Amino acid sequence: LKSTLGNFSRTFRVWECLFPNRYMRRRRSCHLAKIGKVTILLPLGLLAWCSIYEAPAQLFLNRGNKQKVLLQARGYELVMFPSKGKVPIPTLKFRKIPLKPLTLTVSGSTEGGLDKSALIGFPYSTDNAASLLLGLPRLGGQLTLGMDAPAVNSDSDDSNHLEAAYEQRLPGGGRIAARLRSNGEWGASFRHEVEDMGTVSGGLNSQLDWNLDLNTSYAPVRGFTPSVAYGATQDGVHLRGRVDKDFSPHWHGSYGLQNIPGKYSPVDFVHDSTITLSAGHHTIQASAAYDRQMLKSPLTGAIAYTLTTRPVTLHALMDGSQYALAAQSGRKSLAATLGRPNEEGQRSSQVELRFGQVAATMKKEGSSKPRIRLSKDAVL
Repeated sequence: LKSTLGNFSRTFRVWECLFPNRYMRRRRSCHLAKIGKVTILLPLGLLAWCSIYEAPAQLFLNRGNKQKVLLQARGYELVMFPSKGKVPIPTLKFRKIPLKPLTLTVSGSTEGGLDKSALIGFPYSTDNAASLLLGLPRLGGQLTLGMDAPAVNSDSDDSNHLEAAYEQRLPGGGRIAARLRSNGEWGASFRHEVEDMGTVSGGLNSQLDWNLDLNTSYAPVRGFTPSVAYGATQDGVHLRGRVDKDFSPHWHGSYGLQNIPGKYSPVDFVHDSTITLSAGHHTIQASAAYDRQMLKSPLTGAIAYTLTTRPVTLHALMDGSQYALAAQSGRKSLAATLGRPNEEGQRSSQVELRFGQVAATMKKEGSSKPRIRLSKDAVL
């Protein structure tokens, strides 16, 4: 048997060498037959799968009643709409992503001491606050409902307060806002852009304190950009002027001068100036102000430093009242503040840690016990 099979194999090789074309045609025909079988079996398998899972051809071709978003990028989206004619061909449309009809944001916070009595007596021993933000993006409105619940103490007559506020965006870049508290306090304000004039703003509150301002900018003159703010309050008229100048691609400076409402003597003017140096990832800003109304220290100053890198951004600040240092990376941040000694030689300090929508703050005022504040925001 073994010799017979060997002879048959040698005979087949000799036949292949003598008639190569016939052998290749037979092999090619077998290959084409296999391709034809696969081509026929694929649509048959697809139809069988659709029949098993009850997926009719209309659903497969998106002939339902709902539209489908295929792609979203940079404020635009590609939407597929269901077919309306006899031919089941859907319609594609590239459009700007429409605004949501409603947005809802809930936030809450609690603040109290770290002693055992404050922890056991929660929520009556802590200062609590909660707010509900209802946004109407398509209408340009925003409704805020809030509640403050201070700690219950025998030496305090504080009670819970409710507050409602509404803000409406106006065509042309303006807005109006109003707020009302349960203790009777209220306030209203507006802001509107006026062509060829500037920004007009004003406000009125329950104490009958009012203000009306016009901020306008003028064309640059020899590299100096002036801007003026005209205003009036219940105490009198005030005027604020400012000049900005870019000395080089890295240096920027500004100087401002204003009077206090109702006081028009030059000796009562308030002066302020700022110099900014930017070089690569580093920014240094130095500012100074002179106000004669501040009897103890009419001249104040501050210096700030910012380092902008890809993973972390660092901020440092030093002024006449505090030292501050902060680090931020995306939605995570850590900040610390240390106050300068007061007349009694005591300092205030604060440390804040924020991770996304959760924040924890610990602060200490002088010799008093430290307090901690926890807050949480949630977008529904």
